[in-house]
Amino acid sequence: MRRDAGCGRDAVTGAAQRVAAAWFKTLAEIGGVPGNAARSRELLQDFAERLLAADGPQALRELGAEAGRTLVENDYTQPEAMATSITVLDGVLPREVGREGRTALYSGLSMGYANALRERTRAEQEQIRQAVLSAHRTGEGRFRAVFRNAALGIGVVDGEGRVLEVNERLARIVGQEASTVRGRSIDEFRDTDDTPEFCVAVKDLLAGRRAHYSAEKRFSADDGTVVTWTRMQASTVRAGNGSVELLIMMFEDITEQRRMNQRLLYQATHDSLTDLPNRTMLLERLGELLEHAGPDERIGLCFLDLDGFKGINDTLGHEAGDRLLAEVARRLSDATDPKHLVARMGGDEFVIVVPGSMSSACVTDVAKSALAALADPIELDGRKLSVTASMGLVERPAAGAKPIELLRAADITLYWAKYDGKARWALFDQERNEREVARYALSQALPTALEHGELFLEYQPIVDLADGRTYAMEALVRWNHPVRGLLGPGEFVSLAEETGVIVALGRWVLRRAVADAATWPPDRTGAGSRSR
Repeated sequence: MRRDAGCGRDAVTGAAQRVAAAWFKTLAEIGGVPGNAARSRELLQDFAERLLAADGPQALRELGAEAGRTLVENDYTQPEAMATSITVLDGVLPREVGREGRTALYSGLSMGYANALRERTRAEQEQIRQAVLSAHRTGEGRFRAVFRNAALGIGVVDGEGRVLEVNERLARIVGQEASTVRGRSIDEFRDTDDTPEFCVAVKDLLAGRRAHYSAEKRFSADDGTVVTWTRMQASTVRAGNGSVELLIMMFEDITEQRRMNQRLLYQATHDSLTDLPNRTMLLERLGELLEHAGPDERIGLCFLDLDGFKGINDTLGHEAGDRLLAEVARRLSDATDPKHLVARMGGDEFVIVVPGSMSSACVTDVAKSALAALADPIELDGRKLSVTASMGLVERPAAGAKPIELLRAADITLYWAKYDGKARWALFDQERNEREVARYALSQALPTALEHGELFLEYQPIVDLADGRTYAMEALVRWNHPVRGLLGPGEFVSLAEETGVIVALGRWVLRRAVADAATWPPDRTGAGSRSR
């Protein structure tokens, strides 16, 4: 977040202290403050100051990852530490840290915390594994003690896949009493979410074809509701003859972490105002559709932009504009098929993706429905606002298409609709696009052509038919284009008028014509000359 030049150091420090104090208080409430409280305050204060000075989402993401790692290193490993950290930061961060910056910060914080916790957990799991194995072989009392003190769910399985022992933590994860778990086959604890690869891997462990396996594992209740998500680490213990004697399985509860990651993912891929998919998700979904499209599949795209939305913002304010956008989003969603993707690109721009289009008629029908949905006035603060929109449509084979190319073509076509009078749709036409591209290229090259001497004049005499005397010369401008050859004024004068180059062009023609006329004999120049 950039600080204004007038924002003093004291003000920044004061804001950082408020953020750090709220953060420290929240962490203390969920389970105390590990280690030295003063040291913890210093760490949080340092991160708060750097956070308020960070410039841009990437810097916030990197800072968040560092903060997440530091929390774990300083023993803030309670299951609620990450979720509460995000909640309190979201409440105390200044408004200048916008939604994109906050999402980047929380994503980095979550990722850094999860990675550090995973590394720490792996080290602890190996220690526990060795302790479990030692305890299992040396005595029941010690075995029970290890189980009682472990924060992980631990299960010991024999070479036939029968559960020999589970601790209370694993029993709670499974959602059953420990006594009902012992003696059962691990196949009985399969979940509908288990992939074929997961089942094969467990069989390979018991058969001795692999020694270690790690995966996420879900445990569900009988009614199908999810009880717990875990990260499973499994490793084998071999007997003297090389066969699998034991399979030690450890389960880390990651339910809250998954929920938090899902919330962060949703925030990163959805527009906070309209709750529609945002540009990130739009490009991702488009990419997936195009990548997996068959040779005969087609796809359609509608790019919609509200007409005159800036005027609404300027007259009624941005809050009213936001409510209008939310209503537009609702109407567009209601007017389209559920299989279509409605996304907000940003501002007052929306995109509707039409997968499996059969022809351009499919896309034009969607456009007509969308425009009809906006036909009824939208009421804001007692005022009924008539809202219109323009739409650019693209419909083409999906094979070989790229998301950015589709969006660019639809965006170009949108401006055709705007140019043709607004409140309508226009369908992409390759020939028209090529003409527009060529015109644009000429308009961009025209100023350089003036500087490089590519323009020249030809003169057409104007003769009095009564006596055959030339009394004037008409100057005609020509462009000797290095690629397209000789161009007449009809091909570039209108472009000069549109871009403002006409003033410089007119001055050049006047100077050139006057200079040429000064060299002509008096009997040829007659009364004068005029240019075109």
